[in-house]
Amino acid sequence: MQASWYELEVGSALARRVTTGTPAELRELAGPALKLFLSVEKHFSDFVEDQFDFHTYCVRKMTLRAYVSVLKLEDNIRGHKAFVKACVQAAELYLLLHKADSAEVAKPQEAVDPKLAKALAKREKAKAAKAKRKAEADAKAQAEAAKEAAKNDDSKKKLPKRDADEDPKGEKLAALEPLKEATRLSKALEKYAASSVETHALAFDVSMVRAKPLL
Repeated sequence: MQASWYELEVGSALARRVTTGTPAELRELAGPALKLFLSVEKHFSDFVEDQFDFHTYCVRKMTLRAYVSVLKLEDNIRGHKAFVKACVQAAELYLLLHKADSAEVAKPQEAVDPKLAKALAKREKAKAAKAKRKAEADAKAQAEAAKEAAKNDDSKKKLPKRDADEDPKGEKLAALEPLKEATRLSKALEKYAASSVETHALAFDVSMVRAKPLL
């Protein structure tokens, strides 16, 4: 079962941490919140896709009155307040990331002391080596744990395996082109939730950032 209310509340709490910092820092903070908001958006896509499983079933069982009610519900399912809130908050985060990127590009480049640059490079190299060692140690520990679990599976009932989440922290979502994603979410709200005030406020913000206030 999809718990959209929970994902929205946790996402909103995480989004409040995204205030100031470098683009990389903001993306790291925004990733988990975007993960939750866009999961809610996906829930509604799943709702629409799942209705196709019921077409032949409802006709065969002659539950036509309920069938028509479901069709009417599906026609406006993306106008639900949970969908609107998820898209608006995700788009606002993407706009914040876009503004951070723009500010970073416009920032004048300062002259860097060669000694300082060398020290920073050395420190970054040490951090990368430390992170690599930690990743190798974690991988080794996971392999040993998996090996131990495989031994215990012989005496225990095997549970169905779940697909591994390839982006648990939302890093791939935060790495997308922010203005393009904000525009996509805004267009979706204009199409499915045109009666919502939040839709038009977001459309205005996105158009202003795109320098296209008349669209």
